[in-house]
Amino acid sequence: MTWGYLIEFAFRDLTARSAIRATLVVVAAVAFAVAFAFTGFGFVYGVERAELSRLTRDPLSTCLWAGDNTLNGRHIHEDDAGKLYAAVLAAVGQPDRVRGVYPIRVVQFNFAMKSGNDTPVTGRTIRLGASADPLPESRPVHAGGRWFNGPDDTGIVVVPSFLASLGYDPEHPPETITLVTSRVRVEVPVRGVMLQELPIRNHSYVLPESYSEGLLHPLETDPSNSTAVSGPVPKGLIDDIDKTGLDQFQATLKAAILNAFPAQEFVVTPTTEGRFTKLSISTRSTSEPPTAAPTLRKSEWETHLKQIAAAVNWPSSDSFVKAKVEPTRSPGLISGDAAAQTGFDLLAVYVNDVLALAPAAKASETYVLSNDRRLVVDRNVVDQVTRVGEQSARYEAGMSIVAGAMSFVFAGMVWFVFRVRAEQQIAEIGMLKAMGMGRLGWLAMIQGLMVGSAGALLGTIVGVVLIEQAAMRLYPDDALAAEAATYRTPQLVASVVAAALVGCMACAWEATRRARTLSPAVAIRTAG
Repeated sequence: MTWGYLIEFAFRDLTARSAIRATLVVVAAVAFAVAFAFTGFGFVYGVERAELSRLTRDPLSTCLWAGDNTLNGRHIHEDDAGKLYAAVLAAVGQPDRVRGVYPIRVVQFNFAMKSGNDTPVTGRTIRLGASADPLPESRPVHAGGRWFNGPDDTGIVVVPSFLASLGYDPEHPPETITLVTSRVRVEVPVRGVMLQELPIRNHSYVLPESYSEGLLHPLETDPSNSTAVSGPVPKGLIDDIDKTGLDQFQATLKAAILNAFPAQEFVVTPTTEGRFTKLSISTRSTSEPPTAAPTLRKSEWETHLKQIAAAVNWPSSDSFVKAKVEPTRSPGLISGDAAAQTGFDLLAVYVNDVLALAPAAKASETYVLSNDRRLVVDRNVVDQVTRVGEQSARYEAGMSIVAGAMSFVFAGMVWFVFRVRAEQQIAEIGMLKAMGMGRLGWLAMIQGLMVGSAGALLGTIVGVVLIEQAAMRLYPDDALAAEAATYRTPQLVASVVAAALVGCMACAWEATRRARTLSPAVAIRTAG
């Protein structure tokens, strides 16, 4: 008996008029079981993948915050970012899974409230340039605002609660807010208002590193220096110098300077720049031993330049009296040695894959700073990924129990249908054996394979449709998450289909075992 004949006989037997209802019942039972298992496990794995996908798309969900918990200065230095990046890269193993390590300095400034008072507010810096901190990707700003254009940009980007605390409407932010120090008030441009708060609770604004340094030591509006440069000398004076000679010009200039600057206070040393187009004046000490050169504020320099211009009768001297005084930095709110401001408070470790967070956190926690202390890592994002995995594991365990119970029920149903058909066909089976037909066990398994294949195909199609519908309903506003939740990998299809086929073949073989083992005479007599 050939295999072709056996397969043809099995198909005709399943589709005979007397057997078609039983065959359809078995196919429907298998299809339901496959669809249930495919949808259940696909949904469990798909939701896990969707949640991890959503976390990966948010840079702050793939970011570890590592800091120094000591109080005696900033011990995180510029080279620590590079060293930690190398350590995280070694721990993760694949360069494309690590995005970068970015230093952060926590700053605090006093800002003027709308009521007139001022209040201290804490914020953070952001690294910009070729390798920029990805923070703006996860914290967009309201329409009309923007993030920084580069490392030399100025201003701040704030969270809504910050403006509200100053008395402003976050929906209609002011163009500038006032920063208050002990000596000056600085108008700080508000570049944008974030749609969400920052992840670290007490961070209310973000500003570029270089701009932060400028605010820590803001430029004085009326700076003082021991040297000033005048504006351009009137053109007519240049012509006079050419006519009267340099000696006469210097004598006139000296007399004017002595009149403007009393000699008993300090000595003035005038120099000229660019063929006498500008006048540079520097003070020097008259005391013995010499002390630091006396300084004058910009407004004082301009008063003396007016006196010089009047003494020498220079016409149209408005541009000449505009003194250029190199400004000095005034103390900011943070006191202490300037060297103490060179360090950083935090390191932001960004990865491209949420599954790389755990090894990155471990590498960060073992990194040793210059003060022999280890970094302290905020593990919230690691715990978030862990919770997703644990939730998925619980759902998978529950689904395994339910699917196992359902499989047992449907396997019993398939077995029962095949057993009833086998009992009804005992006489036929006996006659086939009497005629010398063998491989009846294979015949039963081929029939099980046929109904199992038909049921598995139908169940897989139904399962795919159900998973897609469930994913769209669960993530109606997130197409990427819905796509990730539509879990229909070849491995899942192969596993469910293989289990269905093996189960059907086993049930068919076992259900017909009694009928196959009876002798032809006993089988015919039993049927009679």
